[in-house]
Amino acid sequence: MKLGIIVPYRDRESHLTKFITGIKSYFKNQKIKYEIIIVEQSDDKPFNRGKLLNIGFIKAKELLCDYIVFHDIDMIPIEVDYSYSEIPMHLATNFELEYDKSKNLQFDDYFGGVTMFTSNSFEKINGYSNLYWGWGFEDDDLLFRVNEKKVPIDTKIIGKNQFKKIYGLTFGSDDSYIKIPKKDLLNFEKDTSILISFKPDDIISNPNKDYDEYTVFSIPGYDTSISYNSFRRYKVDFWDNNNKCISINSEILTNHFTQICLTYEYEINRISFYKDGELIETKLLNEIPKNYDSEEYFYLAIGSPNRENNKNAFNGMISEFAIYDCLLKDKEIKILSENVLENSLLENFRAYKSAEYLKLYYDFKFYKNDKIIDL
Repeated sequence: MKLGIIVPYRDRESHLTKFITGIKSYFKNQKIKYEIIIVEQSDDKPFNRGKLLNIGFIKAKELLCDYIVFHDIDMIPIEVDYSYSEIPMHLATNFELEYDKSKNLQFDDYFGGVTMFTSNSFEKINGYSNLYWGWGFEDDDLLFRVNEKKVPIDTKIIGKNQFKKIYGLTFGSDDSYIKIPKKDLLNFEKDTSILISFKPDDIISNPNKDYDEYTVFSIPGYDTSISYNSFRRYKVDFWDNNNKCISINSEILTNHFTQICLTYEYEINRISFYKDGELIETKLLNEIPKNYDSEEYFYLAIGSPNRENNKNAFNGMISEFAIYDCLLKDKEIKILSENVLENSLLENFRAYKSAEYLKLYYDFKFYKNDKIIDL
């Protein structure tokens, strides 16, 4: 069996030199026949990684390669199995950063970097799309093609679902959302906590946008929001009175059922972002939160229905939503994440002691005549 290592390249001579040295050194101890195929884009158009890799595949076939690895130039193997596999394999699963060897980056639903195919399986999915100019999304599209053609791939269980039952309302279009009168529910003039449990659908990227934002909660205008995006990150955006946005992002994560809690601590002007009971990050605002007095409503499952473009509609399911007139404690947030959809938030249980501070509570089991009931 002969391996073709296909590398897309432009204007990165130092990386290329380091890669060639590193890959040849690694393969000295591998009993694998291989060819290195560098495919260079020589124009000044945006980079088209997918098209370069397709060209490299044609060359690999000419060189009688039985299987191929599509390999980014800035990834040098430390411990990788390049041996032949009948099923496509994603090989770039653990990273050691060159300048921070203590940090190991892991991605769950990520199909780029270093990916292996047999020639037959790559032809079956019709290769990469040639239409993605600029970095990103060609790998998402590749995984979509694999799944669409039902080509078996290496799999990984991404966190066992700890919840015994999952329910909720599903959303999936620009006119599918919940509109809530804002009144005095959200003015950030006191301690506030926002809790929401939801599951995004699989990402379907819009090739006409730099990225896709799926907003599950929003006060529109300068959107103070909770969302999931096509970078596979759960995110909080919080705007201050100078129209400066404070953003907090999770690590890259496969879309899954999750509970997000956003807290605002009035006395010290601080926001905190929790995911599934764990603190992601805390940030101080330089100014007081943005005044949204002119906004009559806030929304679930959309950024704003009133914009012509970039409505940022959410595709997926929402199960519960709550606003508290207090700062939920770390222990409470942890308990709520462990008991999501099990216990009503109307009554205290275990470390959860803030039921009396609920200002709004939607359990999506309870709705009538297309209206969610505030419990």
